[in-house]
Amino acid sequence: MEIKLKDYEKNLNRLVEIVNRLDSNNISLEESIKLYDEGTKLYKGLRSVLEEERGKLKVYEDDKFKDIGGLDID
Repeated sequence: MEIKLKDYEKNLNRLVEIVNRLDSNNISLEESIKLYDEGTKLYKGLRSVLEEERGKLKVYEDDKFKDIGGLDID
């Protein structure tokens, strides 16, 4: 499932809904499996967005710009 940055919050809210629904224990096994599958896809898509955006971040440390991984940026 591909998630765009602009849809991140909406999809994160849906994942929270799924987790809360699964925690409620008031659903059938069939629905639990369906929600678990949807939640897993959302989680992977959300994580992918974070990893992509993380690669764009730079921090200023020791008088140099560095990416999050600690590599020097010229």
